[in-house]
Amino acid sequence: MTAKRERRGEKPRSLDLHGVSMDRVHARLEQFLHMARQDGQRQIEIITGRGWGNSSGTPVLRGHVEKWLDTNKDRFGVVQKEKTSGGGAILVTLKGR
Repeated sequence: MTAKRERRGEKPRSLDLHGVSMDRVHARLEQFLHMARQDGQRQIEIITGRGWGNSSGTPVLRGHVEKWLDTNKDRFGVVQKEKTSGGGAILVTLKGR
């Protein structure tokens, strides 16, 4: 999506991690963020779910993704992240080129 589309209020490109095993999450995030930066995306959405579907009922995946984003923020130009969809997704703002 271009910056022009973002200004028109269109939904940002998203990555849905529902059902992705924890050992594949890093690779999926890396690939998605690399493509987003290459395409000039300014905002993306990472859907993690709220965590109610696992046996403990806690949002394990979201915390894992947030920590990964914090660790890799300089590498992928993460400027800001905020929870959306009642905590089931993370809206990520990326640096412009």
